[in-house]
Amino acid sequence: MSTVTERKKSVDRAIDGAYPEFAQEVRHLLGWEDNSTRQYFSSRKASGITGVGHVTITTMARGFRPSFENIRMFADALHGDSQLLLKLCGYLTPVETGDQQVYTMNATTEREKAALRPIDGRYDEMAKEVRKLLGWGSCEDYPFLTTRSAARKTGISHTAISSMARGDRPSENIIMRFAQAMDADETKLLSLSGYGVCLSPWIAISDQLPDPNEVVLVREVWGGVPRFFTAYLDVNGFWGSVGNFAFDGAAITHWMPIPAVDEALTKRAAERQGATT
Repeated sequence: MSTVTERKKSVDRAIDGAYPEFAQEVRHLLGWEDNSTRQYFSSRKASGITGVGHVTITTMARGFRPSFENIRMFADALHGDSQLLLKLCGYLTPVETGDQQVYTMNATTEREKAALRPIDGRYDEMAKEVRKLLGWGSCEDYPFLTTRSAARKTGISHTAISSMARGDRPSENIIMRFAQAMDADETKLLSLSGYGVCLSPWIAISDQLPDPNEVVLVREVWGGVPRFFTAYLDVNGFWGSVGNFAFDGAAITHWMPIPAVDEALTKRAAERQGATT
């Protein structure tokens, strides 16, 4: 199909969403206009350039509002006016300041939308605390952050933050990094996540699995005898041993992160100091 034919087909797509002016600007940036001098981008090609899903781009061109982050990514990649796009779909609210009109971020809708996400994990109290720190819900004591904005602030993946907000417990290290970056109570978050409640560092695989390809220490019961070795869980959910150690993945019951040597030595020294005082 020629570019002219593809462009015509895109132009003829209906605008049936709540934000038609937003859709028109999106189409302008995509070159979806008759006699447009801009380069034409199909939704799939634009997806490859912007990082926004092609289905999302198609719905944007129909007049449906995507997330704040998707608009920013889309506008930046296609050299568009992100502030204009945000205004056209209601993310920015006009505020009168003297004889000038400025626009401020209207986070209410996104804040409330985030708060409606289900909490279906085991650690619901942790999820509530994470959501409070992200500014999700009616409480406005904290600035609103999407999971992607929080990922940039904390250095933790947005999928991990989404899982935390659902009540799924991440590793202890992720919780500490999140708390430190958000200037939150690290001890409280760890406690709400079940860390520190039990002195054992072992985590039952029924409670939580390690991150994919993270090398950990595992415990399995072979012939009624517990064995310990290093292993990892691949992206397909299968256990693999380090050093081709023969084992039965179905027999693994627990795992724990491998502590750094300095961490282990420091802990041992502290234990010895406590024993001599």
